[in-house]
Amino acid sequence: MIAQLKSKGLDGDKLVRELGIPAKAAKVDDEEFKYHPDLGISVQGQSGSDAWKEVDRLAKKWRIPVTVEFWWRQNPKAQHPGRTGVLKSAVV
Repeated sequence: MIAQLKSKGLDGDKLVRELGIPAKAAKVDDEEFKYHPDLGISVQGQSGSDAWKEVDRLAKKWRIPVTVEFWWRQNPKAQHPGRTGVLKSAVV
């Protein structure tokens, strides 16, 4: 999703400002952030739920169709352990 925004001309600080999650237009070397050299930004880790909310928001704002297939871990606390699911953000 972030790569799609970059392809629309957003990069560096503009790209970071567009994101509704903590991000920095620099390489950050700590446990909270992951650097993405192809994007030139560092993004803070998110829960699956929070990550999807941001993907959905950006997809609707920028009219980018998104389909995400995910897998619940084999964990007794998971809603559906071991199963897969699909999330879609429709462009309207």
